[in-house]
Amino acid sequence: MTRGQLDEYAERSVFVLILGIVVYAPLALGSVRPLDFLVIQALCALGLVVWSVRFLINDKLRLLFPPVCWTVLAFLGLAWFRYLEADLEYVARHECLKIVVYATLFLLALNNLQREENIQWLVLILTGLATVIAFYAIYQFFNHSEYVWHFLKPAKYVQRGSGTYICPNHLAGFLEMVLPLAVAVLFAGRYHHVFKIFLGYCCLVILAGIAVTLSRGGWIATAITLFVLFLFLFNKRHFRVPATVALVLLTFAAAVTYQQSDKLQKRLQVVDQIKSDPRPEIWRASWRMWQDHRLWGVGPGHFDYRFAQYRPRTIQERPGRVHNDYLNTLVDWGLAGSVIAGLGGFLLLSGMWRSRKYLVRDARDLGQRRNSNRAAFLLGSLGTVTALGVHSLFDYNLHVPANATIAVVVLALGTSHIRFASKQYWISNWPGARWVYATLGFAVAGLLLATGMRTARELWILAPAHWLDATQTTERLDRMKRAARLEPGNFENLYRIGELLRTAGFNSPAQSDTYLTEAVRWFEAAARIHPEFAFNYVGIGMALDRLNRVEEATPQFEAAMSLDPNNHQVNTLMGWHQINRGDFLSARNHFQRSLEIKWWDNHVPQRYLNRIAELEQDALETNLSP
Repeated sequence: MTRGQLDEYAERSVFVLILGIVVYAPLALGSVRPLDFLVIQALCALGLVVWSVRFLINDKLRLLFPPVCWTVLAFLGLAWFRYLEADLEYVARHECLKIVVYATLFLLALNNLQREENIQWLVLILTGLATVIAFYAIYQFFNHSEYVWHFLKPAKYVQRGSGTYICPNHLAGFLEMVLPLAVAVLFAGRYHHVFKIFLGYCCLVILAGIAVTLSRGGWIATAITLFVLFLFLFNKRHFRVPATVALVLLTFAAAVTYQQSDKLQKRLQVVDQIKSDPRPEIWRASWRMWQDHRLWGVGPGHFDYRFAQYRPRTIQERPGRVHNDYLNTLVDWGLAGSVIAGLGGFLLLSGMWRSRKYLVRDARDLGQRRNSNRAAFLLGSLGTVTALGVHSLFDYNLHVPANATIAVVVLALGTSHIRFASKQYWISNWPGARWVYATLGFAVAGLLLATGMRTARELWILAPAHWLDATQTTERLDRMKRAARLEPGNFENLYRIGELLRTAGFNSPAQSDTYLTEAVRWFEAAARIHPEFAFNYVGIGMALDRLNRVEEATPQFEAAMSLDPNNHQVNTLMGWHQINRGDFLSARNHFQRSLEIKWWDNHVPQRYLNRIAELEQDALETNLSP
């Protein structure tokens, strides 16, 4: 077998690995779980190994490196710098590893998927996958399915189609990125009519899938994306008639569907009801957070862990992300990261726009129409950018691994067309270049595999601890402590150990002191790593209260109140502590504040208030009795 044949097999292997990523990621609940992301990380590492081998066996292999790649390297440098000084090393490490994976995937696709047949297969597989997932979402919508695969969906999503994702908004993000690729190829691609009929059917199913997600951001992004695509098609004389017919049919179908669906009407009617949507409150809190950390941000992935100090009363759950990718970047990475990301987006779009005129086939031979598959894909990828850019105003699709990886691959392939505009973006093979590239590739692949193995070990240790029931405290503690020795920076695991010991101490009178004393140590260890987490101090205070060290517990509860004053649980537990101190007036104030913050589904403070009222009534009757 010749070196040329080996290089061809290696190139195809990279393509298969990337296909594996874009197919697996959406099917695995969007790959938001750490274990699913490890699969993406491992496939990226293997792709990098194969690409490095290509450099060793093909001495003529060059590196395509357009200007946007410099911003990718700059953001990687910023990620490394911010990781080294991050307050929460464990959180920053996992967030920065995602940046490394996405950058690796971008460079892999940019340099290894340049064959036209690769792009054709990618569009076909993505379109087919989106169609199947859209069918699943339609089934969920009409059958009010509570499941995604065998996982239960949150109750608030039962009335909406979410496909293989848990959150319907993220499914809408996936479908709206694939739709413009299919539409562009349908109109501007050079394919057989049978294949185009199949594409047209897929487009209709994908549109229906977006509709049943009931994602208003997805609807807006889809509408704007289709408007941009059809605007481009109207400017081309030979696309004008079919584009007009398609637009009329789509508008008619959308109007009929809207008239016949009560769910769609109700969902659309609440677009202007800001009070029903928590996003504006999260955005305002995020803006205040950024103003305190303007240049560098709060840290990679740190938003959710800093949110408590800025929490408004209306947001009691952990938001996870900002629900706006632009603002999320500003908060986590500051002005430095936002400028780099913005420059990267500008270079990406300008490169793709510059490439377009070198891909369009002009009419020849007495006005004969000549379509171009490359031009169709470039148009579709610009549509993908539009959809992603619009929906990112309302959600965090770039922080959903499945959507992020698909966006990275599509944009990398769109960027690769810049090679037709100029040869200046190919880096020449200077002496020893291929050995340097191969060494760097092996080093990054080793980093991804090593860190992935470490995370896999932690997950393997912790997984059974979640399956064991509450009576198996010893076994659960053993596994969680083993994980803590492996990853001492995972403060959430340390907190869970303390909480498990505290619960055991409350429920086991014979061993109460032993359990509670150890719980205090674990809570203190978690507080040393993440001192801004209020429940570390609540846990310490509750354990001290039960150990009859009530006055020592008071500073702990006060610290929790200062860190998360608008949390209804913290206020409830502060009231519980004041009862232990015998200060019923202060306890009543905290219980009432808890109910003011969250008046729904908040029964514990109301029960305590009722009990305090009963005690006061008994005392009054006792004082009035002769």
